[in-house]
Amino acid sequence: MFPSAESANQLDLPPAVSDLTKNFSNTICLEISSGLSVENAAQITSRKTLKSLIFSDSLKQILSFSKVDLTSYLTKEIFNNCANEIFISVKELNQFLLDLANRGSDERTPKPFKSFGIG
Repeated sequence: MFPSAESANQLDLPPAVSDLTKNFSNTICLEISSGLSVENAAQITSRKTLKSLIFSDSLKQILSFSKVDLTSYLTKEIFNNCANEIFISVKELNQFLLDLANRGSDERTPKPFKSFGIG
């Protein structure tokens, strides 16, 4: 399920995905080291990351990458950078990030306008 260190080194990630993985990992580790829980740090880092990507040329490339693969690579990178400060398992972090990614896409789905609760 998780990319091995060997396969991650052999796999050529698209530059935008590689940059995102490194930046997300660095930011979440800073948030965790400032005292936030992994969950809160991930939510804050996700918001910061989304804001920085809104007008980015990289957005299309990142969105075309599999969420499952992206969260696996994010998890690996986070554990490489700050495993000593994370008190959940690799599997739990990966699942939390995947759930967060899926919730985010649900929140972006437009909902029909309901005038005064009708419709």
